[in-house]
Amino acid sequence: MPDTRKLRVFLCHASQDKPVVRELYRKLLEVGWIDPWLDEENILPGQDWDLEIEKAVEAADAVLVCLSNNSVTKEGYVQHELRLILDMADYKPEETIYVIPVRLSDCPAPRRLRKWQYVDYFPSDKKSSAYRQLLKSMQLRAESLRLKTRGESSKTGETENQGRKFELPQGSPQKTDQLLGIFSKLNDFKVKDPVCEVCHKPFRFLEQAATCASCGARYHKLCGVKLGTFDKYTCLKCGKPIAAKEFRLSAV
Repeated sequence: MPDTRKLRVFLCHASQDKPVVRELYRKLLEVGWIDPWLDEENILPGQDWDLEIEKAVEAADAVLVCLSNNSVTKEGYVQHELRLILDMADYKPEETIYVIPVRLSDCPAPRRLRKWQYVDYFPSDKKSSAYRQLLKSMQLRAESLRLKTRGESSKTGETENQGRKFELPQGSPQKTDQLLGIFSKLNDFKVKDPVCEVCHKPFRFLEQAATCASCGARYHKLCGVKLGTFDKYTCLKCGKPIAAKEFRLSAV
């Protein structure tokens, strides 16, 4: 049986790239079967920074190594993280998807990372397709670990309908927004039983009622005659006349 835990994904990055990495982290967080790890979110006050990062790297099922000129050409803590990750990669079987290089800008990949295919998470109009490629790689990794990747609720283009998952087709952000707007309107739409325009109460089976031929408004006969709300049988909604013969038995 598939394991019920989520795929643990570590995000290695330079502090200068925090904004775009934070954006990627939030996207992954919305995927039901992924448990992303980001230092500013997962290291609590008072915890040993080095120890927590080492533990997170050791526990990770996959690592997104975010590359930019900030991380490739400069010294910093990211170089320490990268050495830890590459050391862990040496213990993984061949063909294991563990290190996933993600270029955040046009920069050269470090020599020890060049054997792994990278994905370009830039420019802005290419991010959606790059993100889908990342999800495919992580899904393969999850399946190799017998982790469940289906049937989880997600906020990235999925809706639940009576226990069955419906996935919105992937496309441009504009098309996705249009589809989401359509589904929102459909969810808000409810078919209501017709009610009298005067008393706002529903009609009983085989009750005398009138229907305006122009706008479809309906009226109880008693509301029109007893309460005197009709002026020569004029529709209150559109102002057009209603013929007296329209008062008939209604099988509403």
